[in-house]
Amino acid sequence: MKSGFLLINKPEGPTSFDIIRDLRRALQTRKMGHAGTLDPLASGLLIVAVEQATKLLPLIPVDTKEYHFTIQFGETRTTGDREGEVLASGFPNPSREALEAILPQFRGTISQVPPAYSAIKVNGQRAYDLARKGEEVILQSREIEIESLELIAYDETGGNADLVVNCSTGTYVRSLAADIATALGSGAYASRIHRTRVGMFHLADSFSTDQISGEEQVLDPQMILGDWKTISIEGRTEMLFRNGNAFTTDLPDTDRIWVTGEDGSLIALAKAESGMVKSLRNFC
Repeated sequence: MKSGFLLINKPEGPTSFDIIRDLRRALQTRKMGHAGTLDPLASGLLIVAVEQATKLLPLIPVDTKEYHFTIQFGETRTTGDREGEVLASGFPNPSREALEAILPQFRGTISQVPPAYSAIKVNGQRAYDLARKGEEVILQSREIEIESLELIAYDETGGNADLVVNCSTGTYVRSLAADIATALGSGAYASRIHRTRVGMFHLADSFSTDQISGEEQVLDPQMILGDWKTISIEGRTEMLFRNGNAFTTDLPDTDRIWVTGEDGSLIALAKAESGMVKSLRNFC
């Protein structure tokens, strides 16, 4: 099985790990991981690494993401989405004018408190585990960046608003929905969350798990390191490098080198230092 990345269109329902389990079965490999967990009720783009590409997961540029989501006004729920129990109801539906007028407050750098039902660790335990036990969960606010936030459609009678947001990693759409409602003197939860972009990767290029049956959809891992310098080696140099030895180069010092073998396969991420190329992370 070749190393690389899969762009998966996750449906609502399964967890991100459920998707990994199905793909392991389809591709008959155990070595997989994913970047950016999606909640069971969230859908959309999930990036999955296969084989040696799992070592590249920390390097994937996922600093910005895009979500299409729906705010359902009228009630609040424990989880901030439709999975949770109703906390309070009877909140008014804001007017379209009021909703559009409030959105600029949520663009740019803003402070956000993550939802209690999140994977953030509190004293070594996941916040959602504590919340499900009925324990009080207090999370600190954090700064996030909202590049754009636009209202796409709004049914004022039904109280549901469709929006699209481009935001920094670490943004919780459930919290964003709740905060928008609070600013409007209402209450709400996110009834739909659909991720359409992660960094350079787009949902339009993704596949469902049912469409994955072999290596055809596995993307070359080099695509995520487009601005890195590629060095191809062969023969004795390749043999020695695979065994931990450095080789000479005329490149200036840099820690962004991608070393490939004679067959084009990835050998290592490396750095050039004082005229020598040394491995930083091996893939062989």
